[in-house]
Amino acid sequence: MRNILVAGATGKQGQALIRALLDPPAAEDGWHIYALTRRASSPAAVRLTETYPAGLTIVEGDLEEKESIAKIFEDVKKSGAIWGVFCVLAFPGMGADASGEERQGKNLVDVSFDFGVKAFIYSSAMRMGPKSESTLELSHKAKRNIENHCIDLGNKGLNWTTLQPGFFLENFDGFVGSIGVALLKNGLKPETDVAFIGSDDIGNVAAGVFRNPEKFRHKTLVVVGECCTMSQLEDAHQRATGKWIPAVPAAFAWMISKTSKGAQSLVDHIELNYSARHSGEYSVEEEIGLANQAYKMKDCYEWFKQEKDKAALPNENWNQVSIGKLLTGRW
Repeated sequence: MRNILVAGATGKQGQALIRALLDPPAAEDGWHIYALTRRASSPAAVRLTETYPAGLTIVEGDLEEKESIAKIFEDVKKSGAIWGVFCVLAFPGMGADASGEERQGKNLVDVSFDFGVKAFIYSSAMRMGPKSESTLELSHKAKRNIENHCIDLGNKGLNWTTLQPGFFLENFDGFVGSIGVALLKNGLKPETDVAFIGSDDIGNVAAGVFRNPEKFRHKTLVVVGECCTMSQLEDAHQRATGKWIPAVPAAFAWMISKTSKGAQSLVDHIELNYSARHSGEYSVEEEIGLANQAYKMKDCYEWFKQEKDKAALPNENWNQVSIGKLLTGRW
């Protein structure tokens, strides 16, 4: 039995990994999940316990306090050590201070190293290219610094793997998602392709790494199912569902783009990523290939086709974006 601590267990990526390892359980695997949350009585934590009564244990802890996390590792030692850790941290919000995100990530890396974890997976974010490294700010900078901390401790024995996911297709869910569609349709150049991924496949790739940790030791995997333009994305949605992807009127999207620094920053980041990839400055084909070796990721058509039959669980503001923040310029 291999014990996996999942930080961010109630979020989209954490739940995706849990499903990939436990649903359905594979006889040859033998996993037990320790799902880290700050509040075991939260609806999301209770739902996990009810869904996986045998293969999952909820543990309370605060990533701001190393002692709190170390206690979890000590307690688990009574029934076998924590073998692997999956670390995904809450996004503080566009334009928000990310010092807490960096501190929490480094705390978990440190404790995992101290307790001899055999496989540490950190879910970060796709880069905009090497020319942007020196100008990274806020959450982008925090993620880069956590990655570098993994590398530093890797030189001392930490077996780390970094995942760098692209743009989440779930960002297009609901009414706020329909604003996102219109923002990108009208804000991006027609030829600009976006590196897309669904959160389910981030969990599937992470599960593939846990099943073969040595193969992906000290590797960075870029988790992208497909790079396509917004026009191609619309076509994939129409073919998969028989409907056009919901989008608010262009005039409304234009208004949001003028009031929201976060919206404009998002468009700028995607354009930078596209330019870096297509100029040859930022080649990620090898890293995407590694992710596909861990798990064959779905393209946009396959993802939309799968999602149309799913009953989505409520998860409002999971990406820290709301209509109120957009309209008032606080995102």
